[in-house]
Amino acid sequence: MPRKPAPPMESCPYCGYATTLHVAVMARHSKASVLRAMWCAGCRGTFLSLRRLLPEVTAIDSRRLRAPARLDVDKLKRGLTLSVRKVPGDGFRDPANGDAIPKELLAFAADYALGFLVDRLAIAASEPNGAVTTDQIAAIAMAGLNRMHGLAFLRYAVSHRMFKLESTPPECEGLAEAVQVLVDQAYRHTTGYQAGLPKHREVAPPLLCPRCGLQNVARRSRATVSDGFGQQPSECGRCGQRYVIEWGAQVPLLVTSRRGASPFEPNRFRRGIATSVRDLPAAAAIWGDDMVVASAASSALRAATGYIRPASSDIPTPTIDGGDLWLAAAAGLRGIHPLAFARYAVHSGAIDDLDPEDTEIAGAMRKMEGIVKDIGQRYFGSRRFPEIGI
Repeated sequence: MPRKPAPPMESCPYCGYATTLHVAVMARHSKASVLRAMWCAGCRGTFLSLRRLLPEVTAIDSRRLRAPARLDVDKLKRGLTLSVRKVPGDGFRDPANGDAIPKELLAFAADYALGFLVDRLAIAASEPNGAVTTDQIAAIAMAGLNRMHGLAFLRYAVSHRMFKLESTPPECEGLAEAVQVLVDQAYRHTTGYQAGLPKHREVAPPLLCPRCGLQNVARRSRATVSDGFGQQPSECGRCGQRYVIEWGAQVPLLVTSRRGASPFEPNRFRRGIATSVRDLPAAAAIWGDDMVVASAASSALRAATGYIRPASSDIPTPTIDGGDLWLAAAAGLRGIHPLAFARYAVHSGAIDDLDPEDTEIAGAMRKMEGIVKDIGQRYFGSRRFPEIGI
């Protein structure tokens, strides 16, 4: 009986042919990956391929009652990618040796962080194909990002659940005050900036039922977004009349910045706010609701209305400076919770462009790192996980 052919090892990047052969191991890229020389049977050329060696590690959630599961490397890389997707002005460092990552390789910063993490996890496992806890994964990830850049470390840390469990209101407020220093430096070029965040307008008054006139119209299910409109099913508590409230029409708007111009995308705008208000501490936990996230986005857009420039003969579409739009959203998040404001700010591209050698900026960064590391020590326990490096 004829044997089935073996599956192709890798497709050729030049001709796309699926029959390739592994010729030799050229070099060891790190403990977690090998650089191989490949030969293509289609174009008869050679190319290099990076094969990652992922240990079979089981992840145990040490904070929640969940069954142990195999380490999800793709999910892990997505979290690291969010922390390094915007490159600071002074670049990133290789977490393994501390050398600066070449400019042409900065697009692979997440792979550098993942390689460091996989190497350390293989060592942290008590035996081959052993188990690690989610606390160990987070601690090693923060240690690697801290070696790469302080801003990457802050981006990952402020979104971690250690803030929800261990942070105190004074710490969150101190973090927001340090972030405010960076915002003051980064957004002074905007037309609407006035020594601080723009004034946040009051929330719209309660809805009146047009049938009975009572201010008792309440939502009956979660809001949805359809064709650029937010739709909230609601019901009057007195007469029982049901309504579908719509808001947030997608009007043509061009967002301008020093890097270019792009159409305003309401859904992308809301996703940024939703990420910032997820899993906030204690009293602000209700802001994780989809309806309130949409309301916060709508309030931010109302605050940004004063900065919209009317259409002209040159540009037939109303425009708004990207910094003014960002400040309006930050103003709304600052009123919700200081941690939401800090999360929104550390992912801002304008913060990346600041001079790290400036005394005021460096002092604010040190203050933020100090607050985050104090919370991390309480959450992880420095005796249990010395590899966190904080």
